[in-house]
Amino acid sequence: MNNAVFDKTMENVRNHVDVKLLTKCDGQYGAEAMIAKSNFHNRSLFAENLITVEMHKLEVKFNKLIYVSMCILDISKVCLYEFHHEYMVPLFHDKCKIMYEQSHIPRRVRGRLRDCETRYR
Repeated sequence: MNNAVFDKTMENVRNHVDVKLLTKCDGQYGAEAMIAKSNFHNRSLFAENLITVEMHKLEVKFNKLIYVSMCILDISKVCLYEFHHEYMVPLFHDKCKIMYEQSHIPRRVRGRLRDCETRYR
């Protein structure tokens, strides 16, 4: 559950799009009208009378708790380093290393995690 909560709170809401499935080309809600709008992004034609239109969001709601996800990440890393340095290193000595580091986290957070790693050595 830890990863699910982290991923959902770190979701980038700026990249969300509206996808409309249309069956007619003309009219107020047809493909031509949707393509003419300023938030039009892309279209895909599936059949003669079936088209999808991707539209950028006109309004973005920042309703994700990014601070919570950063706390989850920090706490999970501290737990990982505590387990590694307090249990695994005394058991296996130099034969044991932490091999996995998340590369998608911001550089400033990775710096704090390195500080945490050196603190537990």
